[in-house]
Amino acid sequence: MGVAYNVFEPGLLKVAVYGAYPASGDGIYVNLRFVATGAAGSRSAMRVSEFYVGNGTASTYTYDGEVVINGGGIKTAGGDVAGVVRTQDGRVIEGSQVNLTSTDGKTFSTVSDVEGRFNFTGLTVGEVYTVTVTSARFRFAQQAVSVTNESVAIELVSE
Repeated sequence: MGVAYNVFEPGLLKVAVYGAYPASGDGIYVNLRFVATGAAGSRSAMRVSEFYVGNGTASTYTYDGEVVINGGGIKTAGGDVAGVVRTQDGRVIEGSQVNLTSTDGKTFSTVSDVEGRFNFTGLTVGEVYTVTVTSARFRFAQQAVSVTNESVAIELVSE
């Protein structure tokens, strides 16, 4: 298995892991270690904005500081919420952070892709999640979505 990375753009790290044979099974495939600098007690935000597995065919999202990966096209237990982020005039918005927060405070986050799409899988059926969108250029009203056994489709339109 090979690893390639960039060091050319401050604040951005791109890592590619590749091999001649497909990886399968559980385990650690990449372990990134970061050294934080700054005064004790200070904070520095770190955000995973994109994470692709299998050429982007696997659904991924971040949860509680971890990247969660669901196999591409593999139905996981639980419900699904998928949708698209758009402007009022119908243009898709790439790179918006979409958050689902459960009634007990667990937050799942992902980033809309180049076609404005996002997807969450393996959610608790019967749970009502609050949906919020963070975008540098657009504002969105929060929404509620109830998860069922069927995939729930929502459209998030800027104000």
